[in-house]
Amino acid sequence: MTSDYGLKVSNVGYDIKTTGIANQTFNSEKNCIKLTTPGTASHAVAGYGNYTFEIAHPFDFIPAFLVFSEWESSGDWSLIEDNWYLEAYMASSSEAYSDVNNLYVKVYNNEASSKTCKIFYIIFADEAS
Repeated sequence: MTSDYGLKVSNVGYDIKTTGIANQTFNSEKNCIKLTTPGTASHAVAGYGNYTFEIAHPFDFIPAFLVFSEWESSGDWSLIEDNWYLEAYMASSSEAYSDVNNLYVKVYNNEASSKTCKIFYIIFADEAS
């Protein structure tokens, strides 16, 4: 063990007082990603249209983030990845990116009828790399 202070959680079957870092589930000495801003938003998207959600964040750097989307209250949430073009032939697709001011989530409705998209986002207090 490296020190005698901080928050530490050992894996099942290991004594936190004697085990090394490899057998710890959590150790506050290590840098852990920090959650700051979770939220949701929704918007109707016209047939064959798109919409960009703009979510402001308080940082002066580009933060790490996760975004999930759900269409038409289906209960099917999908992680939005940066390779949206792989979904281009699906009923809907999306992409997300961030700058020093906002998180942007662009959603595409690839069908003729209007659909509502709901997003769940988490912005972390850590710089994206």
